[in-house]
Amino acid sequence: FGKIDAKAIVGVLRGAPDTLGIKRSDVKSTYLIIEPSKDPSAGDLNITMYVSSDFGSGYIATAGDGTVKQINYPS
Repeated sequence: FGKIDAKAIVGVLRGAPDTLGIKRSDVKSTYLIIEPSKDPSAGDLNITMYVSSDFGSGYIATAGDGTVKQINYPS
């Protein structure tokens, strides 16, 4: 498995509501899923942070070092 930069991941997680355009007061749940990369030779991790509210939910997918791979805004 790849290494996790905890400070970078926590930074992305703390800013996730703002990044996704969800008011902090509207956040109902936040959770994080850590999975191995789909490509075993890459040796990296996929970390996905989900934020939900009554008005929609979205997620931010990052690498283990906190590099953002994808943002899915609430719909």
